[in-house]
Amino acid sequence: EEFQELLNYAPGPPDLTLEKGKTMKDLANITLIKNRGEKRTCRVSPTVRFYLITLGVPLFFSILYSVAILFPPEARVKAPTILWTDGLLVKDDNGVFQICPRISICSVGIAQIVSIAIARLTAFSSYVTLALVFVTKMHSAHNFLSSTLMREFVPFED
Repeated sequence: EEFQELLNYAPGPPDLTLEKGKTMKDLANITLIKNRGEKRTCRVSPTVRFYLITLGVPLFFSILYSVAILFPPEARVKAPTILWTDGLLVKDDNGVFQICPRISICSVGIAQIVSIAIARLTAFSSYVTLALVFVTKMHSAHNFLSSTLMREFVPFED
């Protein structure tokens, strides 16, 4: 009620009222949005966009593929678009978790499963960076592509 009285005496539009449940902060945010009248956008530089596309997206899918075996086998049925590899996490008769991607590699127990998870994550994430290093070392291809239309999309000067 005190805020309502203050708003009635405050300079500004005469139809300014404070609804129940609204605070002064809400009112200030609504006014700020109305005054700006613009959409907030996030602009990304072409170099950052290039690295997000060439490093971020493949790295995401590589890591997703590497952790897919850490799920139970029935998880693929529930989420087939995300998990495109069968999960191998099973519980044996003694109630111990195990993952056996191959006969020669069988992880039994939480410590070994965590170790194989770390090994898979680091291996699969390094594939993307190794491929990018290989591409950057191809000087003749770099020179050729910098003289084509690709120079508009890929920052070769970095």
